[in-house]
Amino acid sequence: MGLGLWLCYPVYRYFLRKETFFEFNRWYLVFSISFSMLLPLIDLSFVFNSSQEGIKIAMQVLPVITVGSEYARAMKTLTFTNIALLIYCLGCVFVFVRFIIQFFQLWHIFQSSQVKIINNHKVFVVHKTISPFSFFNFIFISNETYNSEDFEKIIIHESAHGQQLHSLDLLFVEILSILQWFNPIVWLYRKSLKETHEYLADEAVLEQGCNITRYRLLLLNQAVGIPVSLASNLNKTLTLKRLIMMEKQKSSPISRLKIVAALPVIALMLIAYACSDVADEAINKQSATQNEYNAQNPKSDADDKTPISQTSPKEEFNAQNAEVDANGNPIFMIVEEMPEYPGGEDALRSFLVQNIKYPAEARDKGITGKVYIKFCVTSNGKVDLASVVRGVNPQLDAEAMRVVQSLPDWQPGKQRGKAVSVWYTIPIKFALQ
Repeated sequence: MGLGLWLCYPVYRYFLRKETFFEFNRWYLVFSISFSMLLPLIDLSFVFNSSQEGIKIAMQVLPVITVGSEYARAMKTLTFTNIALLIYCLGCVFVFVRFIIQFFQLWHIFQSSQVKIINNHKVFVVHKTISPFSFFNFIFISNETYNSEDFEKIIIHESAHGQQLHSLDLLFVEILSILQWFNPIVWLYRKSLKETHEYLADEAVLEQGCNITRYRLLLLNQAVGIPVSLASNLNKTLTLKRLIMMEKQKSSPISRLKIVAALPVIALMLIAYACSDVADEAINKQSATQNEYNAQNPKSDADDKTPISQTSPKEEFNAQNAEVDANGNPIFMIVEEMPEYPGGEDALRSFLVQNIKYPAEARDKGITGKVYIKFCVTSNGKVDLASVVRGVNPQLDAEAMRVVQSLPDWQPGKQRGKAVSVWYTIPIKFALQ
């Protein structure tokens, strides 16, 4: 999502921000935020999957499962990821609390104000100095503003915010800022939306025939008081930009074509997200293939860095798919539907980590290493024919074998719709540090 926001915002910043079609700019900002949020949830990988239909390599070999002493595990609990997640959560809580405080400020002003109905608008007159603002269809002004001769113009300005649902935009971007508080582009979106809202409200006042010089003086006079972050304010921060924009000549309709600059950005985002799933799947298959190949062709630790054969994975496994069990039934390396552990890979990993116990003697002697266990998931889902393909130490090998042999039944693999037996390999790493 963050990447999409970073790609879309420069289009507004450098092509649209200085144009006077404010409604168009508003919807571009809202659309780009919404599009960036929803795009990661859409599966577009089918666009690029057609070229891969002929090869069914779905080896579900787990990455290395590391098993260590309870002390070593405890020491590794506070990882960088945990720390980053903690910081992120604290930031979310901080911004959320800030959001709640703003609501309470708004509620306090609401409670302490006097309600008046003026031209079908609910106006809340506050007995202290505040900058006029609106929240949805509620307009808040100070008692001094209520008694001023420019009161009607202010009502037009603030009612424009309510009629155009600007508060809905602000709530949307506030929620986004809670989730993406660390992303500076989110705060730029927030600022730009507020600017655009003020331009739209100013435009509504001037369309009512208000004298532009008098209205500019009104803005300067009203840009004081207590601002409310969640609301649409007449505030001094934006006053200079708004005065300049009022004098700016209306942009020609052809200027809208600048939005074409966003098309390559949107196309790039679609391609990137569509390819990501395909790329991840390809990487997972490649990794699984190499793990399985290495397990079937064990090497010494000194040879671990030697590149694997450049023969294609399909050719490698087709050559090994001729194995049969004691009854003459084939045991496949690759099938159309690979065996699946109940609950998936995460559940399998959890079972192994929870049940493997580091042998005390091996731990005391500091013996470590990686054990490869090969086993067959039979056509009825049973785990059978377990063996050590590459061992480290009799005690570590025996412990790895014990737990693998205790695995519950799997959902068997299938070839052409028929349940078949399939080889599976799991690398288990015993480590003390």
